Amino acid sequence: RRRLCGVLDSFVFVGNGSSSTERPSSSPLTLEGALAALRSNGGGECGWSSSQSFDTAGNEGDGDDHQSRERLIRSDLNALGRLLRHELLPSSSLGSKDDDGGWVTSLRDLGFPLSISLLILKLLDADSAPPDGCIFGATALGHYRTAQQVEQDLLFLRTHSDRFLVFGASDAIKLSEAGSRGCYSCIVSPSSKGVLCGRDAELEQLQGAFRRSVAMPSSHREVVFISGYSGVGKTALAEQLCSYAEALRGNVIKAKFDELGQVQPVSVLLDAFNEHCRTIVEGDKTAMERIRLRLRTLMGSKNVEILAGAMPNLRELMGTPSRPSTPDDHSLEEEVDAKTTSNRFMWFFRLFVRGISNPLYPIVLLLDDMHSSDKAVLNLVCALSSDPDISSLLVVACYRNTEIGPDRLLQDATRDFASAGISVLRIELKNLDKTCVNSLVSHVLQMSPASTKSLSDIIHVKTGGNALFVNQIIKALKD
Repeated sequence: RRRLCGVLDSFVFVGNGSSSTERPSSSPLTLEGALAALRSNGGGECGWSSSQSFDTAGNEGDGDDHQSRERLIRSDLNALGRLLRHELLPSSSLGSKDDDGGWVTSLRDLGFPLSISLLILKLLDADSAPPDGCIFGATALGHYRTAQQVEQDLLFLRTHSDRFLVFGASDAIKLSEAGSRGCYSCIVSPSSKGVLCGRDAELEQLQGAFRRSVAMPSSHREVVFISGYSGVGKTALAEQLCSYAEALRGNVIKAKFDELGQVQPVSVLLDAFNEHCRTIVEGDKTAMERIRLRLRTLMGSKNVEILAGAMPNLRELMGTPSRPSTPDDHSLEEEVDAKTTSNRFMWFFRLFVRGISNPLYPIVLLLDDMHSSDKAVLNLVCALSSDPDISSLLVVACYRNTEIGPDRLLQDATRDFASAGISVLRIELKNLDKTCVNSLVSHVLQMSPASTKSLSDIIHVKTGGNALFVNQIIKALKD
């Protein structure tokens, strides 16, 4: 990739001695001027012809000025494609010089990125239209008409080299011949995992909420609700926050509620905390010992069984062996009514969360498909969020706002949070606009946005900008 970046630098910044990825504002040099200079000096084997004579305005002497100028530009750009090709590969490995498409195939076969291969193909400007069933080809993508268009794409690829100049078999993109004279179809195995387009403002809000939970662990209580249609990207946005938190030594606890209602919502939440106990035990031993000591101080070793029935990994975390139940335990349970049992469980669960959360290891509690939860879960979340002794805990709940009405529990819970002094941050996601869809398609296909715009416009019309549908339609094109 360093080699290719150097080649791009030599074309974009030729003559100014700069190795920066941004052109100095004071430099008047343009790629068009560089092409004119190369033309005047002759191109040799790289493709420029000195047999024609042009005046300083770029006119050919006789004939229509506009057509002459256009032919000159097309000749320059075609020669630039040949020069780029010459810089990337030795001529001995390219095959037939009369088959421009064959040159591009060689670039792909040798592991060069699709983005730079198609850029050269557009410069070489294959004459024939792509056959039926071909997704991309020179004609389908449109050849370059000005040097400025080429320069914009070169700058874009150079600036985003980590995304678009990826080499080797890991590209997951291969070119296969679909016809003659430079027409190719793209066999794509797209992946948008970890890609977030058009959500910068919302992600900044989430990151700000996390930073506040760490900076003001006891004085600031906050809950985040992310709402939107199915497939709009609620979970993907929350996952980006989780990655951000983990990079800052935060812990993430994820609970996804069952939309079919086959699993009790409270069980889903407790299972998530039970799995977190396992994560602590298998993690850093010093941190585990610190948490174990804190839990023993807060809860007492004898009370672990109150929670261990729902979270068996808690026994290992606290270093307490399981013990069989005794007749005294059953007689005690008979004397305690259900409400008292529930209150006792809630109290010790709050003590448990106090023990595992602290500013050194803040917790993000991600509750996905919150519209499928129930009153018990909401009460538990409200109790945790309002507890002044639980520090550095940020609750993020994702739900479909089309699944609840004005009288449903979730909307009632938001009012309960507000009355308990808990700050509520609401983020409502909408479908992606055309620009964001194009950015996503560009990233998945590893092509410049200018090359994918026509395709992304069609995808936007078909999907309405729903992020899930956009990914599915790209995969359908591949299949």
